[in-house]
Amino acid sequence: EVGINYMKSWELERIYREEGRQEGREEGRQEGRQEGREECLDQGAKALIITCQDFHLSRADTLSKVMQNFQLEQHAAEVYMQKYWQEDSN
Repeated sequence: EVGINYMKSWELERIYREEGRQEGREEGRQEGRQEGREECLDQGAKALIITCQDFHLSRADTLSKVMQNFQLEQHAAEVYMQKYWQEDSN
């Protein structure tokens, strides 16, 4: 009976470890997808801001376009503007 209980506990531990691995993999996938979305948004906003500056749009118009194209609140769009808007080019 001791041997049977040991085997049951060993099997339960194996099952728990496998469930933990699966949960960890899924969390990793979700984090990876989120990082990918954030990187895509960053690169898209950068490209839009640079393009708007190339076409001599004002900072206000560019901010509006970033908000509209990426469905961002003003504060979030301002973060990208501060990061990529070059004051001396316009």
